[in-house]
Amino acid sequence: MVLSNGYACDGGNRTLLWSQFCDGIIDCRDRFDEEGQFC
Repeated sequence: MVLSNGYACDGGNRTLLWSQFCDGIIDCRDRFDEEGQFC
């Protein structure tokens, strides 16, 4: 999965699209992966 505007989380395990976030807070431990829901 290629992310044009991606962001690497602190854990380094996932790269998430900014557009998939409901807010500006990034917390991979409380988020699902790119195949799950972020909100």
